[in-house]
Amino acid sequence: MSHSTNRWPVAGLLASWLFCPSAFAQSSFSPPVRTVEPKDDAAQEPGFVQFRQDVRRAAAECSETSLRRILAPTAPRNDFHMPPSRAFWRSWREDEDGLPGLCRILDRAIVLGGVSYGDRVYCVPYFSCAGGAPTELEELGVYLVGVVERVEIRARPSAMAAVVAHARYPVLIDCRGPYERCGRSLEDPPEGWWLARVDRTIGYVADAQVRHQLEPRLIVRRLPVGWRITAMEFYD
Repeated sequence: MSHSTNRWPVAGLLASWLFCPSAFAQSSFSPPVRTVEPKDDAAQEPGFVQFRQDVRRAAAECSETSLRRILAPTAPRNDFHMPPSRAFWRSWREDEDGLPGLCRILDRAIVLGGVSYGDRVYCVPYFSCAGGAPTELEELGVYLVGVVERVEIRARPSAMAAVVAHARYPVLIDCRGPYERCGRSLEDPPEGWWLARVDRTIGYVADAQVRHQLEPRLIVRRLPVGWRITAMEFYD
């Protein structure tokens, strides 16, 4: 099974009130259904701030050697999600995206804020962690969160297409989930784009501006050997 960003498994039914009309809203600049403001408990932790840079460098090099420097040391009984067990490396070597797919996950997650899980333990990104996003978002089931201040929803999946709506750090409904088609038939987005809804407006949003709720989160801890990623948690 691929770990590619645009192919995450879908979980949960959406509340009936979320279904939307079959056409673009008359008022294209309507407010978002929800917002999630950025949060970063780790911003004042010098060691963690340095570790972010180490992760990005390792992801750019994207070799098993570079990645081992940022992952927790091998420990007895490590399961798949506790790197770097043998199963962990084998899975990524066999995945169609290979190590580049793993490096992309690490880089995308680490640049966003983290939520404190206790003494020098952080979960990233902030909205994938307990305490990072409002609990009522759980009812949405399949959503995207804006990770830039101005998220632009466009008429077509192109940076040159007209902007039909924009919002500050919005929560958007993923229209491609099996339980939520947003009430109209539109072309599947190409790589790098999502088909999504904000309030009653449907359009395309660039992957660089949002993050899917089902993308994996990372647990980062301060170990005796230094800061390390100790777990990569996927959603069922």
